[in-house]
Amino acid sequence: MTISYALDAVLSQLTVWTITFLSISFIYRYVLDEHQQRNFESLVEYMDKKLDSNIPLTFLLGFFVTFVVGRWQSILSNIGWIDDAAILFSTYIRGGEERVRILRRNLVRYLTLSQALVLRDISMQVRKRFPTLDTLAASGLLTEEEMYVLEGIHDPYSRYWAPIQWSINIIYDCKVTGTIDDFYIMTKIVEEVNKFRHGLASLLKYDWVPVPLVYPQVIFLAVRCYFIICLIGRQFLVRQGARDGSAFDIWLPITTMVQFIVYMGWMKVAEALLNPLGEDDDDLECNYIIDKNLITGIEIVEGPWAPQSTGYALVEEGLAKIPTQKKDEFWGSHKIAPLYSLDSAKRSVHPLIGSAAKINLVKNKEEIIMTPHKNKLSEMTEQEQKSHLRRVRVGDHNSHHEKMRSHEKEHSPDSALNRIRDRAKQEFVQYYHNGKYTQNVHTNGQDWARGESAPWGIRAPMTNNYVIGNDNVVFLTLLAVANATPGCVPRDYPDGMVCVCNSTFCDEIEKLEDFIAPGTAAVYRTSLQGARMDKSIIKQTPNPSGSLTAELDTSTTYQEILGFGGAFTDSTGINLNSLRKETQNLLMRQYFGPTAYLAEGISFWGVSPQNEPMTGASSDWKWQTMFFDAPMERNFVKNNLSPALKSSPATKELIIMGLDDQRWYLPGWADVLLEDKEASDLIAGIAVHWYEDPVFPVSALSHTHEKHPDKFILSTEACQGWAERQGRGPSLGNYTRGEDYAHSIIEDLNNWVGGWVDWNMALNTQGGYNWAMNFVDSPIIVETNKGEFLKQPIKFLKPGSHVVKLSIPNVPAHVEAVGVLMVDGRRYISVLNRNEEEDVTISFHEKGVDNVYTTVNVSSRSIATIIWSKAHSSFLSEMMRTIASILLVSYIVFGTPNCVTREFPAGTVCVCNATHCDDIEQLDNFIAPGMSILYQTDIKGARMDKTVIKQTPNPVHLTIEIDPSTIFQNIIGFGGAITDAVGVNLAALSKETQNNLIKQYYGPSGSEYTLTRVPMAASDFSLRIYTYDDNQDGDDFNMTYFALANDDYQYKASFCVSQQ
Repeated sequence: MTISYALDAVLSQLTVWTITFLSISFIYRYVLDEHQQRNFESLVEYMDKKLDSNIPLTFLLGFFVTFVVGRWQSILSNIGWIDDAAILFSTYIRGGEERVRILRRNLVRYLTLSQALVLRDISMQVRKRFPTLDTLAASGLLTEEEMYVLEGIHDPYSRYWAPIQWSINIIYDCKVTGTIDDFYIMTKIVEEVNKFRHGLASLLKYDWVPVPLVYPQVIFLAVRCYFIICLIGRQFLVRQGARDGSAFDIWLPITTMVQFIVYMGWMKVAEALLNPLGEDDDDLECNYIIDKNLITGIEIVEGPWAPQSTGYALVEEGLAKIPTQKKDEFWGSHKIAPLYSLDSAKRSVHPLIGSAAKINLVKNKEEIIMTPHKNKLSEMTEQEQKSHLRRVRVGDHNSHHEKMRSHEKEHSPDSALNRIRDRAKQEFVQYYHNGKYTQNVHTNGQDWARGESAPWGIRAPMTNNYVIGNDNVVFLTLLAVANATPGCVPRDYPDGMVCVCNSTFCDEIEKLEDFIAPGTAAVYRTSLQGARMDKSIIKQTPNPSGSLTAELDTSTTYQEILGFGGAFTDSTGINLNSLRKETQNLLMRQYFGPTAYLAEGISFWGVSPQNEPMTGASSDWKWQTMFFDAPMERNFVKNNLSPALKSSPATKELIIMGLDDQRWYLPGWADVLLEDKEASDLIAGIAVHWYEDPVFPVSALSHTHEKHPDKFILSTEACQGWAERQGRGPSLGNYTRGEDYAHSIIEDLNNWVGGWVDWNMALNTQGGYNWAMNFVDSPIIVETNKGEFLKQPIKFLKPGSHVVKLSIPNVPAHVEAVGVLMVDGRRYISVLNRNEEEDVTISFHEKGVDNVYTTVNVSSRSIATIIWSKAHSSFLSEMMRTIASILLVSYIVFGTPNCVTREFPAGTVCVCNATHCDDIEQLDNFIAPGMSILYQTDIKGARMDKTVIKQTPNPVHLTIEIDPSTIFQNIIGFGGAITDAVGVNLAALSKETQNNLIKQYYGPSGSEYTLTRVPMAASDFSLRIYTYDDNQDGDDFNMTYFALANDDYQYKASFCVSQQ
């Protein structure tokens, strides 16, 4: 890039402008007669009047230049610099053998190739260098085999990223073969490659949406018009005084000439930077950048590993050899004094301190007197004023004020209570050391008896734990009591005593046993005299001994006890919000126990330890997360999670799923989890998400099954509208998004995945609620202001079905299918045709059943599902089968007779409300012999249209064979997630509309979901951040303060009950 800092271009134009200005001035003075001069002077005054306000040149040019410079800087940043990626390749893909060296070099070459493919389409200098793919191959960036692969990719945009995909596949293979030995490292390398790709994609967007031509034209025209007008408007007028010599007359407009230099120079800057990928001297040297990336990248990855004979010896010395580690020059110095050259040492250096820090306000003073403000002094008696007076000696750290505070603290009314509490805790510590819990005394290497972290969240003696204020909450029992019971921290008030709780401690009522021995009874007492829910066991006797007898008649019943609780009024919320978050959670625990979901009749099937655990490695992740790598998750499951789950009747049957993140971590993550026999026995399956599926091969799923065939794989999260490249948030009626769902499900089922779970089941039109502003799409969109929801339905297979072998010889491009043996024995095939124009006619038949074919035309951009009964089965056996569901995915919902349509830019949806919602026509219990059922959805208008077609003895065109005797994985189920956002959106609807929406997912005429995913505590799709144990000290390992949040009851639990 050649940049000229001279003003030659501006000065040449200034010279022309000045000569023109002087020529006009000469004509005005010496050619025009007096009458013509008067007319010219009137013209000058008219053209100079309000010139700057009519053409606001500073605003126009300032805004334009800022925009152009920002665009230029973004293009420079995104053009692609391979250094960071090459350093990661060299550091973590280690080894000097030829195979590994080839991999590293090819990673560099593929990134450079992708850059060249992009730049040759947006930069003429690169296009002239590489006019064809053959020239790229001749240059060494591309092999002939790779060129043929690229030529076979018809979509030019996809062709740019093929080398990036090759790079990611190499990185994945390095992890599988052990060349890369850590998941986190593999993730960081892939992220760096994606960062490189993202920059190139940004360049394409800049080229695709250039600066509108009219914009710079208007700016340049305005600047030129301004100075053309100045040729006349800025002329000095010849007044009478100038003629007789009594006034100063200047020919040159000095200020206007300065304006010309500034504005024209500004415009020239914008003009030079407007298209930095062009061929001008001031444009970026794109060809050099490609060369630089290739040379620098290969030198970086080769340097540490290349043999001496390869010519990289110098690079090897510089990059691979670590210098001898010696003490630095400042070792042992109490004051570090970096050195300057003699000339630079004379220059003043201003230290980084505040502007007021150098001001000495206590100079020549021996003490500072501290007193209340004069406004307060006027309200105090003389005695009160004296009591608030403090004298601080200058330079004396042990001031009189500190002594006074120490004395007051020692003799405060609460000091006795603090000493009692401290002594009780010390006794408890001693018991903890000597008793059965001794093995847990040390937590994370800390001895909490010495004031460190307590094993379950209690802190050792701290003087501020029980002071009244916003960090505390007061609990009352049935009666206000006067004395402390064990475990209670008492505080006296005029009307009695209360127990004080804060964020780290609260007394608890002793639990009633599940079994009470015969002949005994448990008694809890609270009294004015001091008992506070004191528990005792008493014996029953054969005769009454009191003056009153009460009889309990269990045969006569009245109303049902529904429960006890309190109201969450506005006042409750205001008071709760005045407390610290930890104290709020502890208060909630006093009302809602840790088995509250079970108490609501909701039992869970499985749990994953952490959602997307590798996101915790990112320091700037936008919503709450926590880091696990595979070894950490394995140890957490084995040592913490599983024992805790098995210890509770509410969770002892829960199964545990590992990973719950992108499939690029497989099979390595599963290998680490399951290589430990104990952990393997505790982990039932592997959970995966779909977000990075387009950039990572699906074979990772099959490899995982092959290595661990006894563990299921479940896809646990998917949604559309999550990435900028898709368009964030909902896109109502978008058929392509439905195709993506179908493709994902078919691809997963064909690679041993046993089920598929969507993310949010219902969001609003913005794609929320989401406190992190991470708005996405959902199959159902709720319009809360209208009391309606917009349905984009999905229907799935039932658990107990099995994926079976499906043979498709010569399958056309963009056509995919899956075969299933349904739970009731019927045969099922679903086909997706993503071709833009090409229809596909397919004949389906069952292996071993001759002369029975079902022929279907699967039109372009459509999904078809075909179901038939087992050949030669009897009518009676068919009638006894259960109703099966189908795998038919459709995001586009064009008008069927029962559909109330509404048009949106991306397509059409069906509208449901409290009184109406269209249903999917159900699959018949009985399919007649020789017949098949066809369901079709396409971009042209069909929406799960049901047709009965005849089977024929001969095939037509393409033949697909289903083999029910070759069975693969079991279908676990399909479903979606109930997040807080789903609950909020559902709650905004009427009860009738809610029921309609739930029916669309779980009812027999809807999707027939069998799985529901519920986030533990908050997700990004919540109104706020919360957990079930927001203990500020982070040491509540026994979950003493564990409690469900009100959000769970209000937004999730009620709708979990509804779906059940």
